[in-house]
Amino acid sequence: MNSSKTAFRGHNVFLLRHALACSTGFTLLEILVVVIVIGILGAIAVPNLLAQVDKARYSEAKTQMSCMAKELTVYRYEHGTFPPDVNRNIKPAGIECFYTRQSGQVPFDSQYDYDRHGSQCYAHISFFGKDGERDAPTAGSPVYPNPGLYDHSETNPNSDDWVYSLGLNPGGIEC
Repeated sequence: MNSSKTAFRGHNVFLLRHALACSTGFTLLEILVVVIVIGILGAIAVPNLLAQVDKARYSEAKTQMSCMAKELTVYRYEHGTFPPDVNRNIKPAGIECFYTRQSGQVPFDSQYDYDRHGSQCYAHISFFGKDGERDAPTAGSPVYPNPGLYDHSETNPNSDDWVYSLGLNPGGIEC
């Protein structure tokens, strides 16, 4: 009986030593491979994620500019002309959905600018883009005579501005 207990203990000690030797965790090489794979996936995913975030912010700016354009068109139908020109980041008269930088609702913490050129029947809204600087021209003549949303980077690769033109004489109403 004594010999069987000793044999049983010896067998348990062998199993214990074998278990400790075989299950000590991951090797340094295995951990290094996992870290490298995660790094490669991160290097691919992060730029794509940031590009999608920027795309969503520009989409939000387009939506806001569309709202402003609708209100400007209504103002023009009611008053026969567009509101007077104002400086950038200032809400034009009679326009409720014009967002200023201080509101915290402008994408990229950028700004909008409403421009009406003299007595012309032309007005547009500029969004200064991610860099917050105006790149689109605002000379006295209409920049985009046809109504619509324009990505200014199509004419100037260094620009990230968007311009929403209400067009020349929109709706056929004389000024």
